Amino acid sequence: MMLGRESKVCRKRPGDVPTSFQSQVKKPRLGVTRNCSSNEISAQHEALNVALQSSVKFCTPQRESQGRFSLLCRVVNYLKKRHLDGLFAAPSVEEILDELFIRDETKSNFVRLETEALPNNPKIGIAPGGKFYFQPKYDIHIRMEIYGLLKHCEINGLGGIEYEDIAECVKDADKVVKSLGDTVLAYTNPRTKKRVIYFNDARFDLRVGTDLVEMWRSVCVEGVSENQVQDYLTKHGLTKMSGDEPSRPRCEEEKKCKLPNRRPRRQVDFKSNSHVKDILLHFP
Repeated sequence: MMLGRESKVCRKRPGDVPTSFQSQVKKPRLGVTRNCSSNEISAQHEALNVALQSSVKFCTPQRESQGRFSLLCRVVNYLKKRHLDGLFAAPSVEEILDELFIRDETKSNFVRLETEALPNNPKIGIAPGGKFYFQPKYDIHIRMEIYGLLKHCEINGLGGIEYEDIAECVKDADKVVKSLGDTVLAYTNPRTKKRVIYFNDARFDLRVGTDLVEMWRSVCVEGVSENQVQDYLTKHGLTKMSGDEPSRPRCEEEKKCKLPNRRPRRQVDFKSNSHVKDILLHFP
């Protein structure tokens, strides 16, 4: 009897809501059906046409080329990461796309990537079997190889090596370059804003005594013109270097601009009226 009474108490109709929650319950609104006029139907058709045109414009050749370029960048960066991690085995294009979880590319993009984009990239090498690998500018992998390459460039007068090229060959290139210590010099090109690494040959270091260094630092030349410095040197029997002489002013003849080479004028022979001299009359 108790169970039946409890079940009877628990049964409630769907519409029974406590009075405290009646204000929070939203009543469903009944949709009002009405006949659409011809103007409304034409407006809907026009909106549908605009949406279709916008969807067609979305896939333009410019957007398609941007998508191909972004795909190529992802593939090149992936091969570069494999090279820096020490994975020198060359994968195929299909394996690369599987590793990058790219499975929705069209067949045309796949073929273009395999036959045109990757083979024509200077940083990508081609392995047998249609496989590709990252090919940096220098074949260096460890610290001593970087040291040897920098020394070779210094001895043969080839200059320095850009830091970007080293970073493409060695992982954690910044730490590796810092570990070389005083054997290298870093210089930032003010024009290109690129960091260049040079070999620092200790044999050419100029050792200057402390007395001369202190004397050099004690002399203050701020606010002194070049003419005053020249007068001071002349009084003490010193002359300035010839390389510091200003350029010789050009004479007036040199300043005159040279006339361009012109062809000589052809002499014109004026015809005389000698054959009619008996007919001509002179009037006062």
